[in-house]
Amino acid sequence: MLDQYLSFCDRQQNKRAYWFILPLVTISTIIMPIGASALSYTSCLIPYIAASILSFYANVLASVAQYSIRVIIGTYIATILFHLIVLTIYLILLV
Repeated sequence: MLDQYLSFCDRQQNKRAYWFILPLVTISTIIMPIGASALSYTSCLIPYIAASILSFYANVLASVAQYSIRVIIGTYIATILFHLIVLTIYLILLV
């Protein structure tokens, strides 16, 4: 599975602009607002927003600093997984 991931990343090398724009658009317009609205009535809103902003800037920094495409895609996947885990825990505790 790791080999498939690495080969996928290598095939995406010529699409660096896409992997720069995708996190900018999806994290700031879809992922963060869903989490912020879901957690808006809890006491963990501020830590969630702080972690979201840090992960957002980690994605931007990875792209701007010309890290390898493997790091850029890995950072994006880690950000998505973080938000999914937080929202899943919130939904489990809500029910």
